[in-house]
Amino acid sequence: MFWWQRCLVKWAGKGQIINTSSMEIWYESFGKREDPCLLLIMGGGCQGILWPDLFCEKLASLGFFVLRYDNRDVGLSSYFDYEKKPYNLMDMAQDAVDFLDALRISKAHVLGTSMGGAIAQLMAVHFPEKVHSLSLIATTCDFRNIANAILEEPLTNLPRPSPSKECLQWISLFSQQHPHLTWIQKIRTQLDGWKILNGPEVPFDSKYYSKMMLKTIWRQRSYNALLNHVSALLSSVDLLLHTQGKIQVPTLVFQGEKDPIFPLGHGEFLSQTIPLGELCLIDKMGHNLNACFYEPILGRISSFLGKQ
Repeated sequence: MFWWQRCLVKWAGKGQIINTSSMEIWYESFGKREDPCLLLIMGGGCQGILWPDLFCEKLASLGFFVLRYDNRDVGLSSYFDYEKKPYNLMDMAQDAVDFLDALRISKAHVLGTSMGGAIAQLMAVHFPEKVHSLSLIATTCDFRNIANAILEEPLTNLPRPSPSKECLQWISLFSQQHPHLTWIQKIRTQLDGWKILNGPEVPFDSKYYSKMMLKTIWRQRSYNALLNHVSALLSSVDLLLHTQGKIQVPTLVFQGEKDPIFPLGHGEFLSQTIPLGELCLIDKMGHNLNACFYEPILGRISSFLGKQ
């Protein structure tokens, strides 16, 4: 770990760094160590702190030992030279497994959102001994629409619905390097994206997200490292398609009815490919984990995990 990262961890007063077999991972825990573990996996380009404190605390109050962490190339975890050592989402699933092993946790319930949901699916298929159950929010097993959008390839003749027009425009801005943009402009582009992903039906808490974006600035060593997640996703499209029918753990799939990046149809299809899958449609929900939807999500998670 770099000296400045250690200073940040010490200054922030929250979380800690653990060494795994391949990297350093920043993480923070909520709840009692003796309770069943619930591992939270955040989406592409996003730090673990974007799992809101209140949401994590509420999960812990349900009787879980909750872990949120920074994936590789974001926040205070290890960074990689993608050109010298490219990786895909399977490698990031291995990171999650190594993280649990480093903490001596034999098995966990796994909650993933967006790209984190894809990582969770790969965990369940390739490391089933580590996964009690899956809870998946705003995700899919078919990333071809997103991949084509990033690569600016046609979106016609694809079986799942594509992102909204506004969302496609933002994906193009975020996924491509624009050297003329300053760091602050890039962060503003990311903030604009959160507003789009929030969906039009519920209020967007701009104050909260502005605060979170400022916090991620001083935790992020390199903005361009965020784009490594885009490359990892692009190289994992077929891997995810091949998970269909292979997830054998109980799985709860949350689909926002107003998700602009994974429209209605993605969650429905995903739940149908999982023998023990359940679908939970959330009215008016977009892609973000908006505070408006904590209670219905937490209620379903509590009921679902209580059966496992």
